[in-house]
Amino acid sequence: MKSLLPLLAFIIGITVSTAQPRLSISPEKALQEDLMFKRYGSTDGLPDNRVRSFFQDRKGFLWIGTMNGLAQYDGYRFRKFYKNKDAIAGNWIYDICEDSQGRLWIGTREGLSRFDPRTETFQNFRNDPKDSTSLFCNQINALLVDSQDQVWVGTPQGLTLWNPKTQQFRTLRTEPLNRPIRKMIRSQGDYLWIATAEGPVRYHAASGTYTFYPLTVKPNAYGDHYWSLLEDQRHLYLATGGDGLWRLPYQPERNSYGKAEPLHHFPGQTLAQTQIFDLCKSPDGAFWLGTDRGLARLEALDSPQVRLRWYRTNPSNPQSLSNNLVYRLFLDRTQRLWCGTEQQISTLDLSGLPFQSYTFPSGTAEDQVRSIAAGPGATVWLGMGKTGLYRYNLSNGATERFRLESQSSFWNEHRALLRASSGDLWIGTLGGAVRMTASQQIHAELEGSAVFSFLEDSQKNIWLGTNHGLYRRTPDGKKSRIRLGSSDTEFIRSLLEDQAGLLWIGFDNSGLGRYNPKPAFLSGSKTLVIR
Repeated sequence: MKSLLPLLAFIIGITVSTAQPRLSISPEKALQEDLMFKRYGSTDGLPDNRVRSFFQDRKGFLWIGTMNGLAQYDGYRFRKFYKNKDAIAGNWIYDICEDSQGRLWIGTREGLSRFDPRTETFQNFRNDPKDSTSLFCNQINALLVDSQDQVWVGTPQGLTLWNPKTQQFRTLRTEPLNRPIRKMIRSQGDYLWIATAEGPVRYHAASGTYTFYPLTVKPNAYGDHYWSLLEDQRHLYLATGGDGLWRLPYQPERNSYGKAEPLHHFPGQTLAQTQIFDLCKSPDGAFWLGTDRGLARLEALDSPQVRLRWYRTNPSNPQSLSNNLVYRLFLDRTQRLWCGTEQQISTLDLSGLPFQSYTFPSGTAEDQVRSIAAGPGATVWLGMGKTGLYRYNLSNGATERFRLESQSSFWNEHRALLRASSGDLWIGTLGGAVRMTASQQIHAELEGSAVFSFLEDSQKNIWLGTNHGLYRRTPDGKKSRIRLGSSDTEFIRSLLEDQAGLLWIGFDNSGLGRYNPKPAFLSGSKTLVIR
């Protein structure tokens, strides 16, 4: 007889009604909105986790320059190239480009390499103090191939040009082209943009003339002023070493550019004093910024709806950005964004951006989201396994925690949520079910049973699936328990109504059931269990 006492106590504990729980509401730290990244690192075959350049060749292969070798990625595996006498000039790779013959030009810290994919051979170019037509600086920061197949080479000591006809280098020694060069991009027509330490230069390759747009910005701790450039039809955008994002407006009537303006302040966010290493623009018009503070997405620029979003590494989320130092960004032909960071590559499928993840702050990160319901507007209700109910605003990130104050912790261990057509929120917990009105009034609907599922049927009845059977509440408030038959159909996990008005019931250990809710004298109501 003694062995039955604990069981009886348990049964009494979950079946005896308790006082109706009271609702308490408190603000919480906002959920961390995140995107779903895929990571690649040295364990996947990458030569080094520190990535400094990306390039996709005409065949679709992706080439990745790291601080310890070059990699070719075919979509399945990485092929690695390291420095030796018959291979690449150096392992620290800054930039990669391709000429009209499909040969790759690779800028390293120890010279310039040209790779012929047909013969799979390298030719290296280095400085020869005895030859004025040789490469005049071995550290290659930036590369560009123009319409004449000339290779422009940016170095810490200035700019040099490879002539494919003469097979020689020519150094441009005029100011400011004799200063450190970090980035070059092709522009419309026969123009190219060159990022110098003093500001951008618009160079006309055919005539050899150029326009200098001096701009003094704050450098980083190492004296780097500019990292990258991006041009669209209206502006030239400048990523700086310590002064955020700037742009020059295009003046088509003059075929020139106007005064530079900073893009520092946005609603609730700032880019001031941010080091921006790289930037790109996706087809939806959003700007992606690789910074020393993570990855940023700048949306709807120049509109009242402008928004700056940040995505950072999250130790509790393995699908978050791998590292907050994002040095290189590259958008491939399949609209996949490649982020080269200080620790691994993070890739993001921009065609799948509707899929995002939201992580709770530390303290609730170990809890589980057991139920979800859409609220009014942009709000979402989240029922947690142990820590109560949360309401999250997708528009502004505001997060509130709702707790049911009771002697039993079961009331805050959530298992089901339903927002009914009336606007009421039905909350299923291990302690029972409550209904919360739009004015946040709480009404206990069921006590002593754990509620695992809700259903509002086509007749506006609310069905509750519990560990003690099936319950129904009619639109006029009448409640009843539905007898389904044997004891093994008592524990109900899920509910669904089909087009014929039949209820499908998922049992915990007894398979699937089909129930006809029409009155027995009309239809011979019964439950069919499919095992």
